Amino acid sequence: LDVTVELVEQMLQDLARMGYLRPVAGSCESQCTGCSLAKTCAIGGPAQVWALTEKRM
Repeated sequence: LDVTVELVEQMLQDLARMGYLRPVAGSCESQCTGCSLAKTCAIGGPAQVWALTEKRM
């Protein structure tokens, strides 16, 4: 995208403030048990995962 990490983070925060995105909580103890992707999933890791809200774009 040729933009800084800081700019992308600001864009994500703006979209969340406007109601288009919401942060996904980072606890997968019970939800991910048995999931084949549990060891590679970003939820629960150091990165923030975002989800679209009902408002969508």
